Amino acid sequence: DPLALAAAIASAEVAGGDDFLLKEARNKLTELREATTRRNEAAACLTGALSSEDAQELAATIAGAENAGVDRSLILDGQRRLRELTDSMQRRRNAMAALADAAARDDLPALAE
Repeated sequence: DPLALAAAIASAEVAGGDDFLLKEARNKLTELREATTRRNEAAACLTGALSSEDAQELAATIAGAENAGVDRSLILDGQRRLRELTDSMQRRRNAMAALADAAARDDLPALAE
């Protein structure tokens, strides 16, 4: 927790803590803050990508969010949306293949379906 670590560092500075340990703690605090920023940015990107129609973009955004440690529920929302997109794409491919097949056979009743 960055806030708890920052408070501990402040207390240690006031108490005259060891300089080496304080430096290590500050470095750790910087790492935690950067990780929090990356996680928040990845969550925002994933939230935006949920409304996308681009399955590849969404898949990449989900992977980035997983790597950044985004909340699991948001990742699951992304995975559900990705399944919806891929299912829809598959249905379209199937319909187009059936249309092409019917057109190649000059099967007008099949084209009407």
